[in-house]
Order: sequence, then C-alpha cells, then structure tokens
Amino acid sequence: MKNQSQDLLRRALTGNAVFSIISGSIAAILASSLADLMGVNHVVLMVIGLGVIGFGITTLVNARRQPINLNEAKLTVIADFSWVVTALVIILIPDLLTGEGKLLLGSVSVVVGLFALTQTVGIRRAGSVEPKRLVATVEA
Repeated sequence: MKNQSQDLLRRALTGNAVFSIISGSIAAILASSLADLMGVNHVVLMVIGLGVIGFGITTLVNARRQPINLNEAKLTVIADFSWVVTALVIILIPDLLTGEGKLLLGSVSVVVGLFALTQTVGIRRAGSVEPKRLVATVEA
C-alpha cells in the first residue's frame, strides 16, 4: 500500500526532474541566444541552467528511491515554490527582462508551480498511510 500511495508523488517528481533537466540543458546550451531574447547576461543563464540540471538530477534520484524520501520531496516543493516567487518578483521589476523574457520565465514558472502543487498532494497522500503492524497472540 505504501508504494501505491507514493505513485502520484513519484510521477510528479519524475516529471519535475525531466522538465528540469531538459529546460536546464536548453538554458545552458543556448545561453547566448536566449540571453539576447530575454535581455539578460548569458553567463547568468548558463549558471542557472547548470543549477537546474543539478536540481533535476537530485530530484530524479529521490523519485527512484524505494520508498521516496518525503523530507527530500518537501525540500523539492520548497525549491519549486521559491522559484515561482522569485520569478514573479523578477517579472514585476520594470525593464529587468524583455517582454519575451518575462513570457518565457512566466511560462516555465507556471509549469514549476503545477509540479509543486502536485508534489504537495503526493506528499500528503504518501504521508497519510499508517504502517501496518502484525500482532500475534498465544493462547495457553
């Protein structure tokens, strides 16, 4: 039952990890082109991309654990929500990004936010399952 209760969380973490590895790779590899489009320094995008790849790999490792480490999953949710809040602040600062940059960052943040919400539900479901106890009695 414990494995079934972690299915949603496992799928959400895996999706988050794959999305992070792919988007981080795109940011790192295409940093120069994206920097021009977004109006930021290419080194900043490369560093962010590499960090997101590392996050994705760490998240994937936890998603593959049997059972999933719920504390690590909670940290993933905190990181995701932190990304969303930080992105919102960046988007709201005038002239920090181009219109295209704000649209791209906002789009990525919507996906990250959805993963965070789904992972939160998965953590609650996985954490609500009580371990089963086997009790035996001996009659004399």
